Amino acid sequence: MSDDDDKDTFDKGCALIQANLHVNPTEGTYEKWAQHYAYALWIEKWRLKNQTEAIARLLGGDPNETRPTMGDIHRRHR
Repeated sequence: MSDDDDKDTFDKGCALIQANLHVNPTEGTYEKWAQHYAYALWIEKWRLKNQTEAIARLLGGDPNETRPTMGDIHRRHR
């Protein structure tokens, strides 16, 4: 799969659904796929937010301090 965010989007969406919901994303309707994708994306964002806050606490930082978004980080590493 490509590291480019604009390529292989369906496959990447399927991987996100499988990893977070443990369901076959290719079964069912497109509407069901979109619903599963929205759920999986929410779980991923929630998990990353919690990990960020836990790491900040472990390192003595303020978890509510403004931090870079995933897009900021991605752009820095291009």
